[in-house]
Amino acid sequence: MDHPKDASLNELVEAYVRMWDARSESSLVDEVMAPDVVDHQPVGPADGVEAVRRDIAMYHAAYSDLALSCEDYILGEDRVAVRWGATGTHDGDGLGMPPTTAEWSCVGSTSCASRGAAWRNVGASSTAST
Repeated sequence: MDHPKDASLNELVEAYVRMWDARSESSLVDEVMAPDVVDHQPVGPADGVEAVRRDIAMYHAAYSDLALSCEDYILGEDRVAVRWGATGTHDGDGLGMPPTTAEWSCVGSTSCASRGAAWRNVGASSTAST
C-alpha cells in the first residue's frame, strides 16, 4: 500500500481530521474539501464547502478547545474510512445548548470519497463517551 495514491490519501485523511481541530487554520477547509462537497453532518444541509465551514464554526463555538486525533483509517481506491477521537470543553452555545463547562470526549468514524486531491462526499457518525 505504499504507492503514491495511498500517500496522498493518507495526507488527505489526516488533514480532514485536523480541519475540525480548533487549533487549525480555517483555510485548511479549502485544501481538503472539493468546492461542491456533499458533507452529511447532522447540523445542517449538505450544500458545499460553505456548509462545512458552517458546521466547523458551530462546533468551535460550542467547544472552543476542540481537539481531534486520527486514530486509524482504512484506505480504498478513492475512499477512506477513518476512526477519530475528539475532546473539548463545552464552553459555548454554538450547537444551541447553553454551555455546561463539562469536559467531553467522543470517538467517531467518517467515510470519505475523494475527487483528486479533495473530498467530494463525506459522512460521519460519533458516540459520546463523557
